[in-house]
Amino acid sequence: MEADQQDVFIGTVERLDGELNPDGGRSGAVVLALLLPEEGETIRARVDLSPDQYAIADKAHMTNGAYIQVAGNLRLGQQP
Repeated sequence: MEADQQDVFIGTVERLDGELNPDGGRSGAVVLALLLPEEGETIRARVDLSPDQYAIADKAHMTNGAYIQVAGNLRLGQQP
């Protein structure tokens, strides 16, 4: 895998670490387990989500067997 990989990834929501906003919603850090089929492994990645994205992640986290899809730049290095 390249050092910085722009792609679409499939995975699960492992941990929600967001902060409560003044409007009552949450946003911020979420830890994902991303499936890398080409490498045959799963890696953990941290993402910062908006309130709307965080609500989707929360719903996926609370739904047994739910997978998420996220597009972005995967930067290898220190993992959460």
